[in-house]
Amino acid sequence: MGITQERGAGKYLGLPECFSGSKSKLLAVITDNLKARLSGWYAKTLFLGGKEILLKSVAMALPVYTMLCFKLTKFQCEKLTSAMSSFWWNTFEDKKKIHWVAWNKMCKSKDEGGLGFRDIGNFNQALLVKQAWRLLHVPNTLIARVYKARYFYKKDFMEAATGGRPSYAWRSILHGRELLAQGLMRVIGNGEQTHVWTDKWIMDGTPRRPYNKQTSMDLNLKVNPLITAAGTWNVVLLR
Repeated sequence: MGITQERGAGKYLGLPECFSGSKSKLLAVITDNLKARLSGWYAKTLFLGGKEILLKSVAMALPVYTMLCFKLTKFQCEKLTSAMSSFWWNTFEDKKKIHWVAWNKMCKSKDEGGLGFRDIGNFNQALLVKQAWRLLHVPNTLIARVYKARYFYKKDFMEAATGGRPSYAWRSILHGRELLAQGLMRVIGNGEQTHVWTDKWIMDGTPRRPYNKQTSMDLNLKVNPLITAAGTWNVVLLR
């Protein structure tokens, strides 16, 4: 691939080049960077409106690259949430005040009575969905071909298993795939890529498989034979 030197001890976009070992220790740099940024803001006299803007536009932007690549641990999410919540309620860094409203309520939209802050865990999973969607939607990229060769050589991405000795990045993408599967809808088109009995292609509020009223079925049957040449459903055959 033209790589002539290997380092591994440096950082790239805030992350260690060699991402191995304790994930809590490796990801702790995110919390440290956020706390350092918040510590500088404590010195300024800010109204709540100013704090809201800083938390939404600056603080949440700091860990975005990391959350695009890796699933943060539950402990890490709690530490980030705690740091932002403390900045919101406290006037001085060394003086703690009561948090009168739970952070999860503040993360609700303003229409629902919250302030529209982002839940770290949910935001992290939403960013990982983008990676999962890219592997599914653009399978010819280098990263997609590497993952396919390693984890789902004979399967589709949505059917891929964790595999043996999976990387932390792959397990993170699978975490995003869980959310992707909930909102993924299959477009039938000509029906040549959709299996009748194994794919969720019928939309009744949520995607589902057909109800089976037979004792035996052809698992390899595609939807295509159920569509006429005119592009309409063959109702008789369907029934």
